[in-house]
Formats: sequence, C-alpha cells, structure tokens
Amino acid sequence: MKLIALALALVILLFALAACGSDRDRAVKATVNAAAITPTPTPNSNQEILMTLYESTNGDAWIGSSGWGTERDACTWYGIRCSARGVITGLGLQGNNLSGSIPPELGNLTKLEDLWLRDNELSGPIPPELGKLTNLRYLLLSGNNLSGSIPPKLIAVCERPTMIECRFDDQLKSVGQRSRNQY
Repeated sequence: MKLIALALALVILLFALAACGSDRDRAVKATVNAAAITPTPTPNSNQEILMTLYESTNGDAWIGSSGWGTERDACTWYGIRCSARGVITGLGLQGNNLSGSIPPELGNLTKLEDLWLRDNELSGPIPPELGKLTNLRYLLLSGNNLSGSIPPKLIAVCERPTMIECRFDDQLKSVGQRSRNQY
C-alpha cells in the first residue's frame, strides 16, 4: 500500500513539475504557440492583392471583369492564369480599360511569370516593388501613361536571360542601359 501511495505521489509531483516547467520550457512553448498562430500566405491573401489592383485601377469600368470581387477561386477570374497547383502565374489585363495606378502590392505575387498590363490608361510611377517579380518572362507595360523612372530592380529583372519580352513606354527614364528586351 505504501508503494502505491509513493508511486501516486511521484506521478502527481511529475505532473506538477511538467505543468510549471522551467522558464526555458515556457519560452519554447510560447515560441511554438506563436508560430502556430502566425498566419501563412493563403489564396485569400492573393485575392486581396488582386482586389487591390481592381480597386486602384477602376475595376468597375473594366471591359472584362468576370469573377473579380466574388468568392470564387481567383484562378477562375478574368485575365488570371494559374499553375496546376493553383498558384497565380499570369495576369493578362491588356487593353481592358484599367485606369489609375499600379498598386505596389502587386509585387507580392512573386510567382508571376507574365504581367500584361499594356494598352490601358495606367498612370503614375511604376512601383519599385515590381522588382520582386523575379520569375517574370513577360512584362508588358507599354501603351499607358506611366511616369518617372523604371525602378533599378525591375531593370535587373528585365535583363535576366529568362526574360522573353519587357516593354515600357519611351517617355520613361531608364536607369542604366536599356537591354534589348526593354523596347
């Protein structure tokens, strides 16, 4: 009987110690718990980025906009191309009556391979954040009213050997030499 009571007391003591834990254990648990609740990018965040584009470029006046602003998968929206895994890889809104500025958030669609925004009424500077789009093969921004300089990091993207076509309007000031792909 004493042996059972001793074993029970030992188990209770171990549970009490485990519940209290050391400062180091509590710090580790807090770090793990914080990591567990940190949001990771989801398709909804990509939809939010796309909706920022829609709102900043007068999306209600676009010629084609089916799916935009709905709860449908963004891969089904007009002008959006996705990989088999549902990753947004293309944005083709050329000649679609976009007006306003290109939102910097577009630079967060880092898997984009094709960005076709030519022949619209876009204005203002090209956001430097577009320089984060290092997977681009096509970047077509000509036929708009963009101003200022082409961001240096975007020029570097255009000069990559994987770039097939990179077009801007002549009035934009280029930093450094123009590559054969830029015009």
